[in-house]
Amino acid sequence: MASKLFTTNYRFLCTLTSIALLTACQNVQDSTIALDSDFEKNSSKYELKKPAWQFTEKAYQQQIGQFSIASTQVSWQNTTQSSPGLISSGIPGQQQQPKSLLNFILDDLTDNQSDFVKQMEETGKRDFAFDVNFAGQTLVQTHCRIMYLNAVTEFRNSENSEQVVSTDQQREHSYLGCSLSTSSQNWQLVVETKHNAQARMQLRSDRQSFQIKAVTDRLELINNQWVQGPGWARQITGVIISANQLQQAALAFEGKVPRLWVHQQATDAEQALMIAASYSLLMYDWLDNEWR
Repeated sequence: MASKLFTTNYRFLCTLTSIALLTACQNVQDSTIALDSDFEKNSSKYELKKPAWQFTEKAYQQQIGQFSIASTQVSWQNTTQSSPGLISSGIPGQQQQPKSLLNFILDDLTDNQSDFVKQMEETGKRDFAFDVNFAGQTLVQTHCRIMYLNAVTEFRNSENSEQVVSTDQQREHSYLGCSLSTSSQNWQLVVETKHNAQARMQLRSDRQSFQIKAVTDRLELINNQWVQGPGWARQITGVIISANQLQQAALAFEGKVPRLWVHQQATDAEQALMIAASYSLLMYDWLDNEWR
């Protein structure tokens, strides 16, 4: 019985190994997101250029059909670190731990723990801006701020507490807030993702709103055929922007190049708004790809 069970398990493991090797050997030529056939047929498709050199603001400028991304500005990233787990007190009415207690904890961790020394929170922010132009006129002015929160754990040498052996970092909270100004109204784009939580995305004004749906499925081009990608990969691969249940735009982050689809029946102003919202998400992904 034990021998039979071992043989069965061995064959099962061999099968899993063969599947893994076969999957690894497949050459994924490209990837994208699945679209509604009617929307895809009635949309203009744009292949966007990813900046190879991100240290210059002009690297983010490009032509998208008859529209252009211009006047790009990108700030330096600003980060700060703190140790809130040691500073705040769990005793009601007591805002801070006594300094002697903090010193005792830090000294004890440093002297007696061989690896764990310090847990911190790292916060960061970064701003960017750009215009969407059409026929020599600016149709949308966009200003955005990226903010994030990381949980950081430092592992240090037991003999030399100043020497960091390794650092473990996990994204806990990501946020993008954008103001999109047109000649008729102001729009707000919000994208919020938290660890192990569903993404919150919306494009809204005082009079109107668009729904932004995160896409986690992936189409892969293998042997010149588009097939459904693996189901275990649940990272956000793109977004679909809709209004009144009708798709207006779609953006694919991954693949050889990022791809953007905009409905052809939309007016020039509406298309410019869709491009501004989509390009905000794309710049967000270029400047902070941990958000998704």
